[in-house]
Amino acid sequence: MNKSKNTAIYYRTNHPNHTDHGLEILNAHATKNSLNPIIFAEAANGIGVRPCLKKLLKMVSDNQINMVITNSPTRLARKTDELAAILAEFEKHSVELVIHQTGMEAAIHE
Repeated sequence: MNKSKNTAIYYRTNHPNHTDHGLEILNAHATKNSLNPIIFAEAANGIGVRPCLKKLLKMVSDNQINMVITNSPTRLARKTDELAAILAEFEKHSVELVIHQTGMEAAIHE
């Protein structure tokens, strides 16, 4: 991974009392790759208002972020059309999406 990336971690959990273990894994991945990400973490059901996602997308559209790390595409959106719109926005602004899931990593968009 390119160390000069302006990186964000987006972490969403459905359970407000859920541990932050998933977020710790994503942060460890970023640290391992010498990245210093901005963290966007929220407890939300994936449908409706998500202030952290809204702020992340604003930073993407302002070209302040060029890499997003998350643990699953479903963390970004539950509805296919909403996910497609987010991915189109990432593509429009040349944002790389990295899915990091329990030791498995895949660059989805470069």
